[in-house]
Amino acid sequence: MQLHLRHIAIHPDLKEFVERIFVLETDGRVPDPDLKIIVPNGSVKLVIPIRNGIIGQRDGYSRLSKVNQMTLVGISDLPFTVDSEHDEPSILVTVEFSVLGAYRFCNIRHSELKNKIFLLDEILGKAGQELEALIANTANINDKLKLIEQFLIKTFSKAATDTIFNYCVKKIKYSNGAVTIATLEKETGYSSRWLNMKFDERIGLNPKTLCAIIRFQYVFQALAKNPGSLKGKLFYDIYYDQSHFIKEFKRFTGMAPAKFESHENDFSKIFYKD
Repeated sequence: MQLHLRHIAIHPDLKEFVERIFVLETDGRVPDPDLKIIVPNGSVKLVIPIRNGIIGQRDGYSRLSKVNQMTLVGISDLPFTVDSEHDEPSILVTVEFSVLGAYRFCNIRHSELKNKIFLLDEILGKAGQELEALIANTANINDKLKLIEQFLIKTFSKAATDTIFNYCVKKIKYSNGAVTIATLEKETGYSSRWLNMKFDERIGLNPKTLCAIIRFQYVFQALAKNPGSLKGKLFYDIYYDQSHFIKEFKRFTGMAPAKFESHENDFSKIFYKD
């Protein structure tokens, strides 16, 4: 099985809102279920199957997106698996929104999207339908990417900014998930209850869970880039101890670190190898 990942340069007007855009190509279906695991990374995703449909599954929940059918994947605090609709080559375009961009992409309480998958027109209505039709009627993949880029620039140019939420997210991100809720309360002047409600609306996770995901990703990406790095006790500076690290790793991947590290080419790892 061959997997090819191509990262797409992000337009300057989208850098605050979009974490990354990539095109993933395979020459057939990935055979091992363990290799299809996508771990939480704090992103809401816009997914467009260009060749072959794709099936997303989370904790008993399943959704099929057919070719050129645009899908919005809500933020997750659980691992999920992806599979192609048919055992044949596939091409998949994915836009991963930053935490600061997701709430400005669609005006909806994001807790309603959490751990779920929706067709884009179910969220954006006519605007989603029109974009999907444009992409379906465009043959060249680079032209499809350009249409998506133009749509995103237009969408974000109209979106309002939530200053307090943005401040808290940046504190969490820059601390690699180590900032405490008490610190956020003190620096913003808002209670933990208010902050939890704000995060529930804007991203669908409370600050504590987002911190856990950011902390996990810090180690996970290092592991993907440098197999065997767990032997260097990388987790000691951001986790209480080894048992705390293993517990959170299992929570977000569904398996122990040693088992996950033994796989060579799962979907999650290839995103961070370059």
